[in-house]
Amino acid sequence: WGTFVPFRTPFNLIIGRPVATKMFSEGPELEEEVARVHAAYKAEVQKIYDENRTRFGYGGRELVFTCEQKTLRKNGKMKS
Repeated sequence: WGTFVPFRTPFNLIIGRPVATKMFSEGPELEEEVARVHAAYKAEVQKIYDENRTRFGYGGRELVFTCEQKTLRKNGKMKS
């Protein structure tokens, strides 16, 4: 017989700074804002990861954004 209670696993959560956004309906301004917010979000996630990875046992691991991997593969700069 097994148990239906899962094993205890630590849940670590870090909350970073909010990313300010502007509202646009459509057009090139919207695309620029999306790109800016995406870059700011990734930069904040990278900063938080770098500051806390050793504390949570990820000291030897680099953070990889899958959106960057797809872009590199599409442009032929990275092998699958």
